[in-house]
Amino acid sequence: MDTIEQIGAFLGLAAFLGLAVLVLLYFQQARDVRRLREWAGRAPERAEAAAEEATTAAAREAGIVPAEDEEKQEAARPEGSLRERLAARIPAPGHIRDRLPEPIYLVAGAAVVALIAVVAVTGAFGLIGGDGEKGGRKDKPVKPSQVEVAVLNGTAATGSVGTPGLAETVSRDVKSAGYDVGAVGDAGSFANTFAMYQPGHEEEAKAVAADLDKKLENVKVDEMTPEVKAAAGGAQVAVVIGLDNSQL
Repeated sequence: MDTIEQIGAFLGLAAFLGLAVLVLLYFQQARDVRRLREWAGRAPERAEAAAEEATTAAAREAGIVPAEDEEKQEAARPEGSLRERLAARIPAPGHIRDRLPEPIYLVAGAAVVALIAVVAVTGAFGLIGGDGEKGGRKDKPVKPSQVEVAVLNGTAATGSVGTPGLAETVSRDVKSAGYDVGAVGDAGSFANTFAMYQPGHEEEAKAVAADLDKKLENVKVDEMTPEVKAAAGGAQVAVVIGLDNSQL
């Protein structure tokens, strides 16, 4: 199940990155379309310039307008010829400036990509929420039927015998709460009652302690000691009944 969730998280991150690329392409396309419209809007001026140039060339070849008169006409125009004005307004093809996105698109694209990255990282890997497991993963609901719980009698003080039948009595309560009861036996002497867990099963131990709250008092949660681990028989959680709950 964890593997499937991790795969889903990576797929979600990949989807967000793909969306970021699409956003950048959208801005790039909008810039190109706008420039294309501006270029198309100057088509009459370009046509007029081409016609003027063709007429002047034809007149010069026919000897109607001497070359020196044409130069005088060009010099007499305060703003230069129409062709020069168009050349000044239209950037040269292939110029590096035309290939770079405009600053406003760069800023907008960077902001969108940053937002998507934050959402992807925090959402896909569960970094939002502070009460999760180590590494920021969100706590999962504990399903009692999937948790094996050992019940151990820890009331045997040094040189004495523990409370008889105590582990069997508590094991019935554990089973009534929906947990899978594992080993039932003894675990030496403990002053306090614990719900001990194997590494990685702290949440399950907390759930067991909460479910036994009405039956046992002051149930502490801690990692299994080697002694308890050996007596638990591989169970994820072990309820060790201490001397504080010896009189049930």
